[in-house]
Amino acid sequence: MQIITISQKIKKIFYLLLMMLGIIIQAKSQTDDDSVKVTITNAGETINTAFDEFAPVISADGLMMIFTSRRPGMESKQGMENVYVSYYNDTTKKWTEAKMMEKTINQPGRNNSAIALSNDGQRMLLYRGDPDGNIYESILKGVDWSEPVKLPAPINSNKQESSASISPD
Repeated sequence: MQIITISQKIKKIFYLLLMMLGIIIQAKSQTDDDSVKVTITNAGETINTAFDEFAPVISADGLMMIFTSRRPGMESKQGMENVYVSYYNDTTKKWTEAKMMEKTINQPGRNNSAIALSNDGQRMLLYRGDPDGNIYESILKGVDWSEPVKLPAPINSNKQESSASISPD
């Protein structure tokens, strides 16, 4: 019974990821090959803008998406990366208007990018464009994210580290 529940959650998350990316898969009837027709559609104005949006991270329950965008925000100059959050509305089957996350996550004057979220949604890994380009961790405390803390060696080094993941265990 528990395996079915986990499988259903994984299926829902996969579907939401595809939907978030605007990918709709329509399987052709299995005749002489097993090709799949793929149509890519825009995820909508609540997520996509004229600016770059990338590095989406979706919570395990499929209801929260954290992503990075270069849209204008707290910075006066365009082009800085900042982290945004949107919530999936199960009634409308759409993502809510994306909002820039608080200044503890989006440090002014440097690029900030969400790169991973723990299964329980309580830990987030971020890339910060400091001189070496390092990975930081923030913990959700109630409804607020903690000040990100730079992870120690060997995770960070004197080279740039820009991606990571968090396993369920």
